[in-house]
Amino acid sequence: MISHLANLLTIFRIILSPIILVLLINKFYITALVTFALAALTDFLDGYIARKLNQESKLGILLDPIADKALVLPLLIFFCLQGCLNIYIISLLIAKDLYVTFNRLSNAGSHGFYEKSDLNGKTKTILLSSLLLISILDSISSFSTNITTYLLNTLLIIVLAISLFSPFDKAIKV
Repeated sequence: MISHLANLLTIFRIILSPIILVLLINKFYITALVTFALAALTDFLDGYIARKLNQESKLGILLDPIADKALVLPLLIFFCLQGCLNIYIISLLIAKDLYVTFNRLSNAGSHGFYEKSDLNGKTKTILLSSLLLISILDSISSFSTNITTYLLNTLLIIVLAISLFSPFDKAIKV
């Protein structure tokens, strides 16, 4: 049984992920915004609580990036299909994220290595959360302009640069 509060928050984020997508598809934008903000908050809280209460675990180190991908990737694809985000940038970002995630899981299973998030990962998460919040807000207002699209894709390029220039394999032995 999962007794760590941090792991429960991570699992809660995984559960919220498809709910947010369904809300967006059905144009419940304000509810999607609040739910996404709650999910993003759990991403901050799970790591903080794990460190503060000394609840860091191998399960948490593995689940956290899976929860991040479950939350962010479907929303990036959704907004790409809406015409807000550049498909080529999204494709590169998703390919890199999936490569790193599968590499992380493979290393964990076969070698006992677990990769903790670093400053690049945290920065990327904050920027992606900001980008998605802006995208959802833009959906609420129906005020999409070239400036909004430019801002979103500029943020996306910054996220891609951080992702591509961060080390591919920084796993540690736990």
